Amino acid sequence: MKTKLLFTILFFLTLFSFSQNGPWYDRVFRATSPDGLIWTKDPTMLFDTASVPGAVKDTNGTIFLYDVYMPGPLSTETLMVATSTDGQNFSAQQPINVTGSSVIRKVDPNPILLSDGRIRLFYLDLGSPNPHNIYSAVSNDGINFAEESGIRFSKNNITDPDVFYVNSSSTWVMFTSLGTQLVRATSTDGLTFTEDASFIWNNGSVCSTFPFPGNIYRTYFCGSGGIKSATSIDGYNLTVESGVRIQPGMSEMICDPTIVQLLTNSYVMYYKSFILGTGIEETKNEILISISPNPFSTQTILQTEIILKNATLTINNIFGQNVKQIKNINGQTVTLTRDNLPSGLYFLQLTEDKKIIVTKKLLIID
Repeated sequence: MKTKLLFTILFFLTLFSFSQNGPWYDRVFRATSPDGLIWTKDPTMLFDTASVPGAVKDTNGTIFLYDVYMPGPLSTETLMVATSTDGQNFSAQQPINVTGSSVIRKVDPNPILLSDGRIRLFYLDLGSPNPHNIYSAVSNDGINFAEESGIRFSKNNITDPDVFYVNSSSTWVMFTSLGTQLVRATSTDGLTFTEDASFIWNNGSVCSTFPFPGNIYRTYFCGSGGIKSATSIDGYNLTVESGVRIQPGMSEMICDPTIVQLLTNSYVMYYKSFILGTGIEETKNEILISISPNPFSTQTILQTEIILKNATLTINNIFGQNVKQIKNINGQTVTLTRDNLPSGLYFLQLTEDKKIIVTKKLLIID
């Protein structure tokens, strides 16, 4: 009972990490599979301070990976895109351009490939009050988009659109998330979606659906134990498959799957990861220390409002591991150099007489 309760709590933390913590705390990773059922996680982080990945492969075999990028905790979200020919090595991210759009906070990108080779990108307007609106834009190059007129779908509190085409019924299906539930809507043209009130699903949400051989559609979703899956032939009657496709690591939350087929019997899933429970929290006292610049690429200056005496500065990564330490600090100014630390999110901790004075977040960029 306690285990089930813990999973439930962690699941809700995953679902609400975007609103409470945001992409500033998230990272994008990938996993590979020969059949869509057995997945192997790749420990190499693809993108930091990024969340809600959405991937699609164009007719030339190029993979476009979109995500929500947030360079700082108070920054505005930006939809970014990177490309790859092998699904592993990506170009540098760049912001997408959407002409004809009044949507300021575009989030939850869901790209699909149209029959004419263009990419249609669905996204949520996070800045609008209820109802939440889903919009779309089309592109010939996957970077420069033109927003299509009108709203694709609208409903209170929905997030994370997942759009796919069901061949047997010539129907576009859109799943959106509402807590642990999925809302289903259908369309004949991929533009105007109508909610299917008869559809009931509350096994998990924030999903991505991908077609597999045999006219099987596999919907990957965030469940209580990690990323799970369900199959259907129509996008309506979903049957949950046993087991967990990807399990989170220690103190890790994973969600927002998106799938691309590389070759025959070769699939890749991109997903977001969010680390909990490292025991490191940023202190609320903002007057003790300033860090400038932050983010930084080579070095940064720490300025304290108190005179330090034999203090110790410790840098921890997001796993709580000590990666750098400076001892015997006296005075009010400390120069911190990057040295060989990789880009990413870190926690700076300043201690004196074995007492923690302050803990701050650091972001190292390339």
